[in-house]
Amino acid sequence: MLLNYGRKVKSLPPGPLPLPIVGNLLFFDFKKTHLWIYNQKKVYGNVFTIWIPTPHIVFADYDSINEALVTNDDNFLGRNVNGYPEKLFSDKPNVGVVFSEGEEWRDQRRLSLHILRNFGMSRTIMQDKIHLVVQDFYEYVDSLKDKDNVKSLPPGPLPLPILGNLLSFDFKKTHLWIYNQKKVYGNVFTIWIPTPHIVFADYDSINEALVTNDDNFLGRNVNGYPEKLFSDKPNVGVVFSEGEEWRDQRRLSLHILRNFGMSRTIMQDKIHLVVQDFYEYVDSLKDKDNVDIEKILQLSVGNVINLILFGFMYSHTDNDEYFELIEAHENLIKLAGSWEIKLLSLIPFIDKISFLRNFLCRRVMGFLNKVKEMTNYQIEECKKSYNPDDEPPNFIHAVMKEIQSVDSKYSYLNSDHLVAIVFNFWLAGRETTATTLKWFVLFIMKHLDIQKKLQDEIDNVIGKDRLQKVNATLIIGFAPSHRCTKDTVVNGHLIPNNTIIQPFYWGANMDEKYFKDPFTFNPNRFIDSEGNFKVEHEHMSFVKGKRIYAGKSLADAELFLIFTSLLQKYKFIHPYGPIYILSDSHLGIPISYKCKIGKR
Repeated sequence: MLLNYGRKVKSLPPGPLPLPIVGNLLFFDFKKTHLWIYNQKKVYGNVFTIWIPTPHIVFADYDSINEALVTNDDNFLGRNVNGYPEKLFSDKPNVGVVFSEGEEWRDQRRLSLHILRNFGMSRTIMQDKIHLVVQDFYEYVDSLKDKDNVKSLPPGPLPLPILGNLLSFDFKKTHLWIYNQKKVYGNVFTIWIPTPHIVFADYDSINEALVTNDDNFLGRNVNGYPEKLFSDKPNVGVVFSEGEEWRDQRRLSLHILRNFGMSRTIMQDKIHLVVQDFYEYVDSLKDKDNVDIEKILQLSVGNVINLILFGFMYSHTDNDEYFELIEAHENLIKLAGSWEIKLLSLIPFIDKISFLRNFLCRRVMGFLNKVKEMTNYQIEECKKSYNPDDEPPNFIHAVMKEIQSVDSKYSYLNSDHLVAIVFNFWLAGRETTATTLKWFVLFIMKHLDIQKKLQDEIDNVIGKDRLQKVNATLIIGFAPSHRCTKDTVVNGHLIPNNTIIQPFYWGANMDEKYFKDPFTFNPNRFIDSEGNFKVEHEHMSFVKGKRIYAGKSLADAELFLIFTSLLQKYKFIHPYGPIYILSDSHLGIPISYKCKIGKR
């Protein structure tokens, strides 16, 4: 076998020596492919072979490409239709004009060229369309207030024309990238992605903007990306809306949650129901040495939200629908940093050209539509049992009753608002709380001494108000952008009206001015000399100001009750020895892990 492999290598043009099976994959540079191939050309000449892992012959100069694709063009018309990455772009064979071959390719190409020549590519029509786009570009650039004067904004990394800081911005480890810029440019600085976003990166600046001057920063980047990913209708929901519609939706939501879902007794009853379900499932596990605690926490937190919004729970054994929704949510969040969204941010007028927008947003819309379909399904199921004469058993019924009541000031709200509100509460309420609990379990497995102290306190003290060390261990972080609605001075910097600002809560929670040695897990930092929980400079867990998370009371109760219930009954140990916690995890989400659960 190896002999035949060696003969095959020798029969092709020279190139870097391939290893059996993997070829050149181990040292092929997929990120800087053009430079890697250019360097191979210097060594092996203008025609050489690379194995990734099957052989690919590279024509690396003008003459070779011309000889192959012009002089001998008929011999090179085929495509790698059965290989990757080509198969990623078409799930059906021989469809389209790029990844097909043979007569089907010829027919599709002829048809496309015929239509384009007669419709889209006649010189007059083509020029008219391009001029329309160029005119839109002119209008957009002319509308930028700061295009001629970057110095009018707080300092920051030097932006390139048009691109801003997009080339250097790290969309995967955003919190670390911004934290490093803070070290260079101070607590208030500007990043261009590609429009200016002013970052408030410390505790005092965020407090000055969102508490002292809260009315001036209530706007949202409703027409920008990635915000538009999460809502295909303007001003619906409580997160990505602004103005009076936002106020009404927030007031209505808080009113209902206070009267129905967030009264202390009802809320605690629902959480205890979920905790009891958690106990029963964990106790039934035969293998407690390698428990997928992340999945269990995801379901438990989601079930609390589900009970309040829809009035039902998923089981631990029949939950495929639930985790399909989770997967769609998480993919939607990850796509916020994708190349498609970067392009839409870079050239906003593309959003107005329907076929380009549809092409760029096809992945996003796929996940968004899945989320909306599943959310709509649950809402419609709730509507079937709605009776205006009954006391509402869930959030959906309560919203319907309020909107349909006589002389309701919310009567103008429709199904789009309801879907968006439910989506916002479900996403924000689940993701933040579940992520915090995942970090919690990870940290107490690493710090077994702190786990023991927390358990001792739970055993010895009854009542939430006295569980100081437990309170001090709960933390949350990250939030959407705001839009400044009035010229405002923050930390000595003028923030112009209509500028997008980003409160960097992760950075504020790492502010050494208030939190000594912030990268060390130390709940004692939040406890005063008398052993009481101090709130003078608390972690900014649920954002600040009038945009504070509407479900804060629910999230507080979930975290506290689930947190203490787990510690009260179980001890958590990492099954594979020492734990290495990475601070640069993607989007602030901990890496996946398993745990060993034992009864105390």
